[in-house]
Amino acid sequence: LRVLAMALMISLPLAFSTLLLPVPWAFLGFLFQQISGEMWPGIIMASVVDLSTPKTRSRIIALHYLLTANIGGFGVLAVSYLTTESYLSLQEAMMIFYPGMLGLGLVLVLITAQIVEYESMDCDDIAFDPSMENLPTNDPNE
Repeated sequence: LRVLAMALMISLPLAFSTLLLPVPWAFLGFLFQQISGEMWPGIIMASVVDLSTPKTRSRIIALHYLLTANIGGFGVLAVSYLTTESYLSLQEAMMIFYPGMLGLGLVLVLITAQIVEYESMDCDDIAFDPSMENLPTNDPNE
């Protein structure tokens, strides 16, 4: 998750530069933003698989794809609604939904990393017994 946070920290100013700089520099900012910022799907999927139990993994992956596709698809509708109702200009609406959502994702990743780190500290004192002699059994006579 720290790699994802670093990638988002690098890509956030580049996303702003894509919308604020003049045309030749905006394309260069967009190129480097895509290089640094579009590694998140693989990292998120690895994190989802790592943090979920094998019994619930397929449901969680399906939920992840469902939410990503639906929320990402509704972003286009929200930008068009904000611009046609004259609430914001197209550039301002894109600032909210392009770098703004990257920033929100960065905050959520940092919160998740802190939670995972805190919960993993509780498990550090559990000893691993490679002999497998002290495993619990389902025997009702014990």
